[in-house]
Amino acid sequence: GFLVSEARGGAEALHQLRNANENFDILLTDLIMPAMNGHQLCEAALLAQPSLRVVLMSGYEGSDSNGASGSHIPLIEKPFNLDSVAARLRALLAPNGNAKL
Repeated sequence: GFLVSEARGGAEALHQLRNANENFDILLTDLIMPAMNGHQLCEAALLAQPSLRVVLMSGYEGSDSNGASGSHIPLIEKPFNLDSVAARLRALLAPNGNAKL
C-alpha cells in the first residue's frame, strides 16, 4: 500500500525530495552509505521537508540512531522482512505518529 521512490544514494534522495511536486511522508534510509551517511541525509532531508518522518536502518548491532544534533531517529535493525518493516512504517505514520518502532 506504499508508493515508493528509490534512490541510489543520499544525493539522489535529496534531489527527489527537493524537486517533488508533493511532500514525502517518510524517509527510510540506511545508516551506513558511501559519500553521505544516514544522519547527514536525515538532517538535509528535514531542511527540505520539515514535516518528513525519518527512519534509519542498519545491519550493525548497537548502531547509534542519535544524529549530530543529538535528536533520536527511529532505527530498524536488519535483517527484517517486508511485512515487518511495512508494519513498523505504518505505525509511525499512524495519526498519533509516536508509535515505537
